[in-house]
Amino acid sequence: MHIPYKEKRVPLPSPRFVVFYNGEKEMPEKWELRLSDAFTENLGTMELVVTVYNINYAENREILERCHDLKSYSIFVARVRDAVKTGTPLKKAIIDTIHYCKGNDILADYFAQKEQEEVIDMVSFKWDPELAKKTWMEEAREDGLEEGRKEGRKEGRKEGRKEGVFQTTLTSIRNLMETVHWTAQQAMDALKIPVNEREKYVSQL
Repeated sequence: MHIPYKEKRVPLPSPRFVVFYNGEKEMPEKWELRLSDAFTENLGTMELVVTVYNINYAENREILERCHDLKSYSIFVARVRDAVKTGTPLKKAIIDTIHYCKGNDILADYFAQKEQEEVIDMVSFKWDPELAKKTWMEEAREDGLEEGRKEGRKEGRKEGRKEGVFQTTLTSIRNLMETVHWTAQQAMDALKIPVNEREKYVSQL
């Protein structure tokens, strides 16, 4: 059959786009992302809707209860993260979690097929804490700058510009505290805020 020459419409299965989220930011169990949200103007003729499922470990999370392997993966990630947050080096956290999983029928088949070093390399490659923090800081600054521009445009006066700069920095501090889980002091150190100006920011947090 010469498909290119057919005039009749060819039926296609309905596509579905799915993303699994396991970031550290607090998010709902399920939500949608739309390509059009990224458009700078509301004139686009293309749309893409992606369903995002939160696969971070939580008791009675529906999608995890329906898939044992996915639940096992979320437990593995959660235990590694918890260990790192308490000061355990990443490599030791991964090794300890592998031993825990093997002893508790979590990803048992997967770990039986993989060498320990291979798993360590995989997890270490996917998670670069320093690169992640650098990226978060850049995003925090970008969000702060945008917030400042809005304030400055709204006021349109010298006082408004000063307030815009203040709001820019304040937004950057808040974003770093929320995203990287830093203290206000750590965020202000990273943003190189003069010591004599820090009190006015702390009072607004």
